[in-house]
Amino acid sequence: MSSKELLLSLGYTEEESNNIIDYHFKKRHTEANIIEKISKVYYYLTELGYSKEEIIKMTKRAPSLFGYEVETLKEKISSLEGLGFTNKEVKQMAGKTPIILCYGTDSVKQKITDMEEFGYTYDDVIKMIKKFPILLNLSTEYKKGRVKDLEELGYKRAEIIKITKTLPNMYSFSIDNIRQKFNEAQELGYTPDQVIRISKTWPALYSCSIERIKERFRDLEEFGYSKEAIVKMTQTSPGILGLTRETIQNKLENLESLGYSHEEVLRMTQILSSLIAFSKENIGEKVRFYDSIGLHDLTVANPFYLMQSTRVSYARYKFYEENGVTIDMSNYLPLFMEHKDFEKRYHITKEELLEKYKYDERDKGIENDRTI
Repeated sequence: MSSKELLLSLGYTEEESNNIIDYHFKKRHTEANIIEKISKVYYYLTELGYSKEEIIKMTKRAPSLFGYEVETLKEKISSLEGLGFTNKEVKQMAGKTPIILCYGTDSVKQKITDMEEFGYTYDDVIKMIKKFPILLNLSTEYKKGRVKDLEELGYKRAEIIKITKTLPNMYSFSIDNIRQKFNEAQELGYTPDQVIRISKTWPALYSCSIERIKERFRDLEEFGYSKEAIVKMTQTSPGILGLTRETIQNKLENLESLGYSHEEVLRMTQILSSLIAFSKENIGEKVRFYDSIGLHDLTVANPFYLMQSTRVSYARYKFYEENGVTIDMSNYLPLFMEHKDFEKRYHITKEELLEKYKYDERDKGIENDRTI
């Protein structure tokens, strides 16, 4: 069996087979040597758990894989594990970006060191490579150029680091594409500083199509928000732009189902735009509690009070009730006192308060990281 026949039997097309063979003849491998290497490497990759389709895709992207000894590939995987990746992570990265199995250990170490000099921690770089293995394929000079380009747009080095830790593939975007997104965002009504602020919180601004963002603006206007309100809301909660129309509509309808009119919901979400991201269960439990103590109108006037957990609100309410203090629309501020001020004034810690006035089983599942 020839090397071409072997490749065809493994599932490669004639063109793919010819490309692999041409690559290895250029590397001066003999026919017998090519057959042996293909057989051993292919079998080794199957042992690692890759499917036939995955192996074909990997070796098409990195035909040089067939030029390595199996022991060499094992050493490369081991060296990557030694840098902080698990065996599973190395396999996943190699499946997406097989060229990483062709890098020398010293080369990888140097690229990590270079990125540390940009301002990232070692752990930052490892996490970024896990998300975007192609980062190892980009030269340090290229990445330095991208940092310089972003600084010229108005980003500070710390802001660039924050954004690219979340969106490391931003290093692969052309600067023309980035500038275009930056300018198109301004055409929607944002200032340059606001674009920078939004992208810090929502780096997906640069990976999301501007048409999708414009479509979201149109959806929000149809729901009743003015363009000015949308610009203001999305500065605080830019993730809204990444939600689907159906999701936003459901969130607004959920709020209305809690006893608010559409106009009240619009007003509340303009004041506290993150309400759109809250779950119905989280908000529902809080609203029902405030309704039960006569403070429904308070949440309309100042939805920020919905940020406080029901456990805290309930415990404080019971504390005041026990001490003869009435909490109603004419006297509600004590319910939302800063924890440190509450403790200083009443000589009871938050933990002691919550232990003494335990919220019942209804509170299960309502806490999340958005509550105070």
